[in-house]
Amino acid sequence: MVTIQLDIAQTIGIAAVLLVVGEFVKKRVDVLSRYFIPGPIIGGLVFSVIALIGHQTGLFAFEFYDNMRAFLLLVFFTTIGFSASFELLKKGGVGVALFLAAAVGLVVLQNLLGAGLAAVLGVHPLIGVAAGSISLTGGHGTSAAFGPLLEQAGAAGALPAAIAAATYGLVSGCVIGGPLGTLLMRRNGLRLGIIILTARTGMQDKVDGLIGGADHYIPKAVDLSELAATIAALARRLDVQELPRWLLQASPRQLTPPGQAPIALSAQDYLVLKTLALGGESVTRETIVQALGADYFDYDMRRLDTQMRRLRRKVLEACGQELPVSTLRAVGYSFHAPIEVRP
Repeated sequence: MVTIQLDIAQTIGIAAVLLVVGEFVKKRVDVLSRYFIPGPIIGGLVFSVIALIGHQTGLFAFEFYDNMRAFLLLVFFTTIGFSASFELLKKGGVGVALFLAAAVGLVVLQNLLGAGLAAVLGVHPLIGVAAGSISLTGGHGTSAAFGPLLEQAGAAGALPAAIAAATYGLVSGCVIGGPLGTLLMRRNGLRLGIIILTARTGMQDKVDGLIGGADHYIPKAVDLSELAATIAALARRLDVQELPRWLLQASPRQLTPPGQAPIALSAQDYLVLKTLALGGESVTRETIVQALGADYFDYDMRRLDTQMRRLRRKVLEACGQELPVSTLRAVGYSFHAPIEVRP
């Protein structure tokens, strides 16, 4: 068997060629585009078939330069952390906590199923872990990082098993997610609007996206105000009915529930509600205290809790509706209904 050794330049060159080949095939095979199969996966499959032929016939095998793999993985995981933000986590509030709990539960379930199936099939249990959360939740990067460690622990073939499982998970997500989502929306009579938010900035990519059915094509990085305006414009075109809005006015200071008479507010009540209305999905206690003109470290939080209870009771007694303010434990509060603020 002839071993074809490739240095770093040749390895990168072949990877680039396969990427182009994958995109070329994807554009010309409708089923691949319809199910959103990534071009790199297609190109990698082409190379895998070639490598398989060489291995099965005993004619040739490839040997890649991978001395930089550990360094590149370090760069990969480090740059992922650049977008981390505690402020965004706090703004996510309860939704982020629920998502984290669901993700942790899924990770545990994947590993239990993987290890259980490995035991049934008589293979090393770490192979089951490699085909579990490492690949299905972590993806190719995590698979490439942990695969060699699992092999050192005695699970022969853990790296290719993890990479194969990650590829299977990626393709399955593409095949199941898009068509299933479209089917459910059509079955329930939901009108469908499509906005593509992507890192692909080429004109041909934009043309392909719009021809493929997208209403808007927005390259990254996009300003959030532009994205919000695009979503609002699409909602108007689709005649999406907005939820009833609350109205907060500064002069006179009053809160008007949907379809109800205005409720007079004190100066402090108005400042609290204005801060919540303009603060997004969650507003920290510190932000509210600062809006009240007080020092956060000297402020008694029980005063804020008492004010919120009193404000909720006031609205309920005045109009019979619950004030749509949620308490976010250890974070602050959230106004979770549409609200308009006027001078």
